[in-house]
Amino acid sequence: MKSVKQSTILLLGLSILFLLSFVNYTVTRDLSDRVIVEKGVVEMASTLKTCVVPVALVLGLLLMLLAKDGNTKRVFRVFFSFNTLFLASLAWLFFTQSSLIENPKFIGGFYLWANMSMLVPMVLVWGFANQEYTFGTAAIQYPVIGILFVSIGLFISSRFIIWAYAHPDTYGVTLTATSILNFLILLVYLGLTNVELGFREKGKDLKWGYTIALAVVVFSIAYVKRFPEILFKAQVRSLIPDSSSYATLMGMCGAWELGAVLCSFVPALLIGLILYFVNGPRWFSWVCGLVTILVFLIGFSIFGLLLDPQISQADLLLIGQENAFIFALLGMLVLLKELAFFGISHKDRLSTKIAIDLIVFSSVPVLANATLVIGATICDGLLQSGDFYTALFSVALVLCIVAFYRIHKDLKNGLGDSGERKIEEHTLAVV
Repeated sequence: MKSVKQSTILLLGLSILFLLSFVNYTVTRDLSDRVIVEKGVVEMASTLKTCVVPVALVLGLLLMLLAKDGNTKRVFRVFFSFNTLFLASLAWLFFTQSSLIENPKFIGGFYLWANMSMLVPMVLVWGFANQEYTFGTAAIQYPVIGILFVSIGLFISSRFIIWAYAHPDTYGVTLTATSILNFLILLVYLGLTNVELGFREKGKDLKWGYTIALAVVVFSIAYVKRFPEILFKAQVRSLIPDSSSYATLMGMCGAWELGAVLCSFVPALLIGLILYFVNGPRWFSWVCGLVTILVFLIGFSIFGLLLDPQISQADLLLIGQENAFIFALLGMLVLLKELAFFGISHKDRLSTKIAIDLIVFSSVPVLANATLVIGATICDGLLQSGDFYTALFSVALVLCIVAFYRIHKDLKNGLGDSGERKIEEHTLAVV
């Protein structure tokens, strides 16, 4: 009974943490994009996105040092205490010195930290979850935490953004909200640390081949998402030049993505149950490979329609719906990818999570934009480079499957004496 209570507290606590961090991510991302467009410094965007990489590298190394030996308390207390005070100070500056937002250097610095402020809470919350869960428990409960609370978070953040942008002090109000969100994350985390949360996955000593394969998976998932989406938006702009109609179609696409994410909850939970009951580590790569192949097939369908010279507005609607399915499937891969972290020893898991999901992930936009420019240059235009992007899309997914197989080689041999069997009888009771 005590273990059921512990698992329930962990599930509820992590659900709240994930909801808060996702709302923070969405609101901060939207604010950072808004400041670039609104203040007329779009030409700085490419340079700023490149500068994000060294900032992520330096911050990531500092956080990895704080997370040494899996110490979540130290890294949570330092980062969220600092970020809460820093964002509150920025909010005060915007309320009292609104002219600062006209300074290009200030805008650049703000954009760089906003990117870190939206990514790091997500990384640390997932890292904390991976420290406290076992493979089997996570396989079942991560879909609940990830998919359901992404949907709730999208709704809350969209409502807040609409309200904040109608406020005369948009930047000050939004930064105040993100400061409060960071403070609440710290409070909930500290509350959870006062509870004996039960069993943890011990994992195995760090292997560089395993870690590199996990980094390839993270990079590939983030990388392949960009090509169908960017080509689709470019095609929509060419066929629907009217800004109002364009916004309407993009709004429909957003609704389809949310619907696809909600629809993916049942299959994701079913996959979790399968991995829980049939020796999940042995079947992990097969499940991930199947989902990746589905992304591959739908992606080829999208590219086929996008490259059709007779493409119509009706085709755009179909592409938008297929893009929503890719969005949902990649979301499932992100959840499945988290299970691979349990193959890493408990003391190295959090620092590895920071290295991969902060430093490697931050490099994706820069490399993706570089390949987009190369493709457009070689093929004399973005819409003329579909074959080039299709090839990159395919290569990235093949690398993803190969990386999952490499991860499978270690996972299939078991995760060590982790207490997995001891917690089995309580996991389903909580769900």
